[in-house]
Amino acid sequence: SVQLGALLASLLLMAFIDDVLPRHLIFCMFPFTMLAAWRTAAGDLPEEPARSWTSLRAKALSEPHLFQLAMFMALGSLVLAAVATFQTPKLRFFLVVSISSCL
Repeated sequence: SVQLGALLASLLLMAFIDDVLPRHLIFCMFPFTMLAAWRTAAGDLPEEPARSWTSLRAKALSEPHLFQLAMFMALGSLVLAAVATFQTPKLRFFLVVSISSCL
C-alpha cells in the first residue's frame, strides 16, 4: 500500500541522507516519478476520470478551504524539494524550517 511504501522510503532516506546529498537522491528517484506520472496519465488508475472541467471546478468550489490547503501544501512541497536540491546547507536549513513552520 501507499503507507508501507512511504514508510520504507522514509527508512531508506534516514539511512542515507547524512552521507549523500539530497540532490542525488532526488535525481535518482526522478525516473520513478516520471514513470508514475506516465502510467497515471495513461489511465492505469482504477478511478473514473472526471466528466468535464466544469465538474472539477464545481468540486473545488464546493470545498474552497480544503482546496486552498491542498494547493498551499503542494506549493510548499515543491519549494522544499527545490530548496533541498539546489541551495546551500545554511540557506536550505533556514528555508525548510521557516516553510515547514508556516504550513
